[in-house]
Amino acid sequence: MTTAGAGPDHRLIKAESGTIVWSEPLVGGGRAVVKLYRHRPLHDPLRRWFVAYRVEREYRMLEILHRQGVACPEPLRWSHGRDRVHGRHELLATREIEAAVPLAELLARAAPPDLAPLFAVARRMHECGVAHGAFYPRNVLVTQASGRAAAFHVIDFAHGR
Repeated sequence: MTTAGAGPDHRLIKAESGTIVWSEPLVGGGRAVVKLYRHRPLHDPLRRWFVAYRVEREYRMLEILHRQGVACPEPLRWSHGRDRVHGRHELLATREIEAAVPLAELLARAAPPDLAPLFAVARRMHECGVAHGAFYPRNVLVTQASGRAAAFHVIDFAHGR
């Protein structure tokens, strides 16, 4: 995995002062979504004595959910570091869910799909002992093959526990 925009097949998803999200190809096929939380606070290293890194917590929750078959992105890796461009930073990479659309986007432009399967995903997530922390339409992806019911995938566990 490289830096956002470093390759011809990299796609920028979001760029904010504290976060950059991009997609890049994986060597074995498929794509990864990489989130870089940058310019983390100066006191961040001291907090690590008491609390795990944000991306480490998110990675561990995704690991539990993915292993239990809950619809979420497959966690690939996490890391942290410091450099001149991004300062103190944390990085999380997950496998991209192909042809997925944020639920918020679907709700804004069309009649919503049947949400019953989403509630089943939420129930399974809670049965696994994970609380999302920001269970909003922007943190749910929807895939829908023609003639099939919508499939829901939970993402972005930065505030989960």
